[in-house]
Amino acid sequence: MRQIKVGRILTRSTDDRMERLADRLAEDASSVADLPAQDVVRPLACARCQSDEQHIVQGRPGEEITLVCRWCGQVWTPEWRGGGDAAEANQTLLEQAIAEAETKAGSGAGATDILQVLLDGLTAGEWTPTDADRLTATQLLSELPPEEVTESVISGCMRATLPYGSRSEQFGEALARTIGVLVAPGLDGSYGRRMLALLTELARTITAVHPDDLPARPAPTASA
Repeated sequence: MRQIKVGRILTRSTDDRMERLADRLAEDASSVADLPAQDVVRPLACARCQSDEQHIVQGRPGEEITLVCRWCGQVWTPEWRGGGDAAEANQTLLEQAIAEAETKAGSGAGATDILQVLLDGLTAGEWTPTDADRLTATQLLSELPPEEVTESVISGCMRATLPYGSRSEQFGEALARTIGVLVAPGLDGSYGRRMLALLTELARTITAVHPDDLPARPAPTASA
């Protein structure tokens, strides 16, 4: 299975407002002239928090794309309105992401690689977590024993600290990649245990950072 960090995924679809207008006109009149097609380009947004960038996409060639939100941990497969084969569209999106990842260093790294890089960077003083990272890590460690951590536990912790809006891109990516591995079919047991052990060690190391050494926490914003 490949995991890839992407910027924004832009998609072309029919404008919902034109579709609703056509429906209302059809109800109110016995004869309605055809409306011109109104195609719009939109970024593919998270199904829960509406974040539209820095998703993790994953899957194997020939499969439909699966996305994991870096902000709230939501896992979803895009649903497409209008004509066309949705499964084929999702397979094409994954193929394009895989092809693009070949040209970008680091975008296709695995979950354990990202976790180890963060842990090493934090230990060496090359990376500093944010206050929201510490809140997320603290909540994660308080939920369950490490061996019982599930994707729903991780995403729940991510959503609980989402209002602070200052989780680092690095820790968010590590959490999203971990969720992606946990939801993927055919998870190798030894890989899963190593991944969760690394996540637990990283979380403990983050919580050990003195609060005075963390970036200031911004005022909470509305939660998704």
